[in-house]
Amino acid sequence: MFKPEPGRRYDMPVVFGPSDIGAQATYGETRMIAHAFLTDPAALEPLVPYHFTLAEPAKVTVIGRTHTDVDWLAGRGYRSVRISIDVLGRDGEQVIKAPYGLVVWESDPHPVISGREYLGISKMVGEMPDHEYVPGGAAFECYEYGTRLLRVTASGLQPVLQREPSSGSDSITFGWKFIPGPRGVVDVDYPVKQVSRSRVTSMSTGTGSVVWDAPTWDQCPFSARIIGTLAALPVLEVLPATVTVSAASQLDRAASSRLD
Repeated sequence: MFKPEPGRRYDMPVVFGPSDIGAQATYGETRMIAHAFLTDPAALEPLVPYHFTLAEPAKVTVIGRTHTDVDWLAGRGYRSVRISIDVLGRDGEQVIKAPYGLVVWESDPHPVISGREYLGISKMVGEMPDHEYVPGGAAFECYEYGTRLLRVTASGLQPVLQREPSSGSDSITFGWKFIPGPRGVVDVDYPVKQVSRSRVTSMSTGTGSVVWDAPTWDQCPFSARIIGTLAALPVLEVLPATVTVSAASQLDRAASSRLD
């Protein structure tokens, strides 16, 4: 009879042995396009998990990323679209302000499954074409079953001068590991801290905009209600868009942890 060893990571299906996924994940290059805006805190508050507190100002960030040369995918790549809000979370006696991902669509189901099961990131499968780049501009889109969910455009991009690639300290994002069980039982319910690092090699800023589409349930049975909720958020102020390229970004699974 198979029984997992204590202290080791296992992924479904468990009976084939410990996970091949390592303690760290490295991404050869990550290209990011980000659009952000301020909204009414009262409109955003219902989307904040009870483990966290909405931070000020009430900001929504829509991020499209292209990840290449991912080590734990044997050099393959994938794309993602993330909708984040800034929240406050408690890690022991420390209060941390960090982004919480309301939803993350990814083009490869394996990062979706791993991120949901292990770190509680609100991931779903989506379809993302290649990012669009023109002189002074960039854009990305996200689809479900061939129907577009959203489009983000950055225009008037100007490079931010950097003498050398920037290597920041640990970057923290929050997740909420919530796993429902049979008969209405909740099997898991706790907040998570995810730790990553990146080395930005280039950055540009400009003016951003987002178009939320209006898919029906028949077209997008998993994402239609999400897009409808996000599209209803009032836009009080549009913040500068950013386009960055990072090299050798790392997700430190070993440093990530539950918060309660």
